[in-house]
Amino acid sequence: MQAANQVADEVLRIAHEPGVRFGFLASARRVRSWPLVLSSISRVCMTNGVPQPTTSVAGSGPNQNPGLGESGESDRLAHALSLRFEPHLQAAAAAVRAAEQELAQASEQLEHARQQAADARYRSDPLVFMRASVKEEVEALGRKTTEKKARAAYRYLVDRAVELAEGEVQGFVADQAAAERERQEGVEARVQAEREALAKLEAAREMQGRVREAEQRANDGLALMVQKSAAYGDTE
Repeated sequence: MQAANQVADEVLRIAHEPGVRFGFLASARRVRSWPLVLSSISRVCMTNGVPQPTTSVAGSGPNQNPGLGESGESDRLAHALSLRFEPHLQAAAAAVRAAEQELAQASEQLEHARQQAADARYRSDPLVFMRASVKEEVEALGRKTTEKKARAAYRYLVDRAVELAEGEVQGFVADQAAAERERQEGVEARVQAEREALAKLEAAREMQGRVREAEQRANDGLALMVQKSAAYGDTE
């Protein structure tokens, strides 16, 4: 009923405002039953006993949308944005960590290869001494003056010569294996591996930077949208 009285008062106020035609006032005066009019107005303004607010002008009134300028809404959007970028940021960080571990391993292997190369320079080749020994045994056999001594020297010479032959074969196989290891695990190979690992780490860090830059661009866009919303209002 209070809403109906307010509407009626508003009607009468508008009717008495300057510039309103006398026809409107005359029409208002011709209404014979104001209680009936007020009852109709009350039914329009009330639904199930709850007053129905009228539509406010955009940008004013109690029904104005809070807009993105409100901290709660902007925080929600920022959190949603971070959730979308989180798996990509984590993947980029994991790639950087893997590249760092690979570089550390390559550096450690390079140091080990250099130590092995230094030790190999002080390792003597037994075949050199075996060859010289067999040659000396031949010369010694030629100096023997009795058959018994010659036979004994010959048996010793044959044993040493067989050992030398076996050593030559084994030495060749070992040298080939060492050369293959040198190509794959030697100092030069480890230097190249470390160089490649370093390049991979640099590429991973650059990728991580680009991922972070993409996230920053999105955050910049969110900040601009919030700023525009606060400046112009959210009318949707």
